[in-house]
Amino acid sequence: MSGYLLVDNPNPYTPQGGYPRRGGYKPSGTCIVHTTEGNWTAGVNSLTNLVRTRTDYGCYHQACDWQDIVKYYPWEWECWQDSETNPWAVGISAACRTTDWATMPADIREGYYRNMGRMAADFVSYMRTTYGVTVPLVRITGAQARAGVPGFAAHGDSGLHRSDPGVQFDWAKFFNYTRQALGSPAIAPQSTTPKEPFTVAQYDAIIEKLNKLDKTTYNTWAACWTGGTNVDGTKFDYGILPIVAESQRRDAIAQAQIKGLVGAIAALAKGETLDEAKLIAGVQAAAEAGVKAGLENGAVTVDINVAGGK
Repeated sequence: MSGYLLVDNPNPYTPQGGYPRRGGYKPSGTCIVHTTEGNWTAGVNSLTNLVRTRTDYGCYHQACDWQDIVKYYPWEWECWQDSETNPWAVGISAACRTTDWATMPADIREGYYRNMGRMAADFVSYMRTTYGVTVPLVRITGAQARAGVPGFAAHGDSGLHRSDPGVQFDWAKFFNYTRQALGSPAIAPQSTTPKEPFTVAQYDAIIEKLNKLDKTTYNTWAACWTGGTNVDGTKFDYGILPIVAESQRRDAIAQAQIKGLVGAIAALAKGETLDEAKLIAGVQAAAEAGVKAGLENGAVTVDINVAGGK
C-alpha cells in the first residue's frame, strides 16, 4: 500500500491522475490553491467520496478540512486539478466554498489554514529535497503558473472560469502557517494605517526644543539633527531634519506634478486643446505652489490650465 488514497484505490470510472506525467514533465514548483466548493460542514470526507466515484475529471494531490488532511496522489504524479497547468503543477485544496472563509467559526477557519499550510510545506520540502528547487512563499500570477514558475497561484487566476480559493482567502495567514510548518517563525501582520507626513510644524517644534537645551547638550546633538560639526569634532554633512524635509519637499513636488498631469489628461479627454508650453509651465508652477501644502498635510490640489479651459 502506497499511502495515497487514489493510488491504492483508483477511481474505477474515471482516473483522476496518472504517472508518469504527460509530455515528460516533472513538478516545476508551481502549486495551485483551490477550494472544493462543497460546504465546509461536510468536510474532506465528502470530497473523498466524490473523487473516488466521479465520472468526470477533478481532483487534487492533497486536500483538507479543519481536522484532517487526505493525500490522493504523490507530488510526482500528474493530477487533474487545473487544466491549464496539470503536466507540471500540483494542486492542494480546502474542502469548503469560497464564501465560507468569512462565515465559518474562527477556530474552524484557523484549522483550515493550519492544514493548508502543512500541505504547502510538504510540497515545498519535497521540491527542495527531490529537485533542489526553492518554492518561494509568494502568490504568483496565472501567467506565471502557466509558465511553470515556482510559487502558489489561485485556481481562479490560472484556471478557466474559476474563482477559488476566493477573494476572502487570507494569503498572508496561509503563508504564515506554511512557515510554521517548515519550522520558521511567522511574520507579523503589517499595519495598513498610513503614517502622517513629517510636517513643517513638527520640524520647527524640534528645532525649538533643540534651541532650549543648555549649550553643552545643544552642541553635542545639534549637528546630528541639523548638520554641521559637534563640539567633539563629529561632522554631519546634512543632518537628519534637512534630509527628511528635502525628501518631503521632493515628494510634494512629484505628487503635484502627477496630479497636474492627470488633470491635463482629463482635460484632453474632454476634447480640449493641449498647449505643451502652457502645460509644462503649469505643472511646474503647480508643483512649486504645492510644496508647502504637501509638507504641511500631504494634500495637494492642482489645477492645470490648457487651452479652452482647465
